[in-house]
Amino acid sequence: TFVLMAAKPARLLARDDKMRSMVEAMEKEMDVFKELGLRLSDLAEVRFMAIAPEQVPKGQFMRPTEAFMIRAVKPFDFSKLGERNMPGAEKMAVNGKTYFRVTADPSAPGRGGGYFMPDDRSIVVARTEEALMAIMSAVEGALPSGFVKEFARVADSDAALAFNVDPIRNEMESTVNRGGTGPQTGMMLGFAPLWREAETVVAGAKLHDKLKVNAYAICKTAEGATEVKDTVIAARVLASNMLPMIRAQANRPEPGEPQELAKVKTMLVKELESLLAQVKPTVEGNTVSLALETSQGTSAIMASVYMPAIAAAREAARRTQSTNNMRQIALAMHNYVDTYKAFPASSVLGPDGKTPHSWRVAILPFIEQQALYDQYKFDEPWDSEHNKKLIAIMPEIYRSPLDNGPAGNTSYFVLTGEHTIFPSQPTKPGKGIGFAKITDGTSNTILVVEAKRDIPWTKPEDIPFDKDQPLPKMGGLTRAATPTAFADGSVRLISNDVDENVLKALITHAGGEVVQIPPIDQPNRARRVNDVPQP
Repeated sequence: TFVLMAAKPARLLARDDKMRSMVEAMEKEMDVFKELGLRLSDLAEVRFMAIAPEQVPKGQFMRPTEAFMIRAVKPFDFSKLGERNMPGAEKMAVNGKTYFRVTADPSAPGRGGGYFMPDDRSIVVARTEEALMAIMSAVEGALPSGFVKEFARVADSDAALAFNVDPIRNEMESTVNRGGTGPQTGMMLGFAPLWREAETVVAGAKLHDKLKVNAYAICKTAEGATEVKDTVIAARVLASNMLPMIRAQANRPEPGEPQELAKVKTMLVKELESLLAQVKPTVEGNTVSLALETSQGTSAIMASVYMPAIAAAREAARRTQSTNNMRQIALAMHNYVDTYKAFPASSVLGPDGKTPHSWRVAILPFIEQQALYDQYKFDEPWDSEHNKKLIAIMPEIYRSPLDNGPAGNTSYFVLTGEHTIFPSQPTKPGKGIGFAKITDGTSNTILVVEAKRDIPWTKPEDIPFDKDQPLPKMGGLTRAATPTAFADGSVRLISNDVDENVLKALITHAGGEVVQIPPIDQPNRARRVNDVPQP
């Protein structure tokens, strides 16, 4: 093992109520905690190990094996975690010990390895069977022998790291020798004492009122320790010289950047300034020591950094689900075309030829909702006594997880009008727009949009569009970009700040425009190709 990281979540969270509330918010967004009924506060210790092969052919890249150990505070059935991460593992036995092995598949890099439960509250997972066997053979709870003495310096920390430099030293030397006189080689040589003189680096963090970090580099000789100390001081000077640039970047918000994230960046720059001022390494014998302490409380820093990240992760996960919903809707539309040779109108006439119904009802058989389709009475209006009862059992794919409006309201709409795929007038099945009439190209023509509107899913009402009028209101559920389905079945993110003319060109199906869909971080740079002056 050349890298060991360990953390004690339960001990940390037992001390800090603010941290616990933040972690609970994070757990709600992580599938593994939902599936297993497990919480971070249930974990006594988590370890990660990177295990280097004993022999690495000269000049070849060292590919480490990853291994994890998770130990709960009290008995817990970790077999579900093993099955989740390594499905199909077969039960094996060696020397009276049971483990589960995944046969390596050469066509799927990274597969293989297995897991075992050494007791009723722990699990060990390794990416190769050889690594798993080595861990099984070790004494339970034993640290890698090369780290025992050094790791003892930080063993009482809430989180700790140990790093054995030796396995990568030869690789670093080979990289330098191959690099010649290029700038990358010069940079590596500038920090060479860190990997030429240091043998082991350990660091521990205690998360009490403030974050306190103690780090140690154990070197080959006392002279080497002095070289490492001088290199760390030089690195501090370089980092300090870069602070004005870092500060300027932090004060320059990115397009669509949330305001709270800008505040976090400013706070982190100040914290970086404080920590750099404390970089004053000392040497005792062959050991270099460094102690740092944050200026603010741990909870404040963690909350400032992670709460916006949690909110962003929550939005990203829900946006992904919305994207999947739209893909299913687009696929259903295509299957409808296969059957009726045209897309459904926004309002589809029933068998009586006069009662309009939403396209969302018309495609129910194509989203595996035939039973619901059969319950709908097409000779009655959408809001008849019978049909109103069906609003409450709206299929999940008609609702974005980002939408917190009343139950039964849809989040997905088509644009209706003379120049869109969906005519405004109610039409019989098979009388709508087919692929042949989408002359702008299916990949450049919007099919379905996400929007914040209080409209029941069965109501034959969507978003009217007139290319000579201002754009109707769309989106409203996400900050920067909105998932949008196109007539080719794809779903792409469209910036909420996209140029209005570009969006109009994407909505029309036969306007003659060839459109470049803008990157979400540069929404106003894109334009219709035929607006570009020709030479």
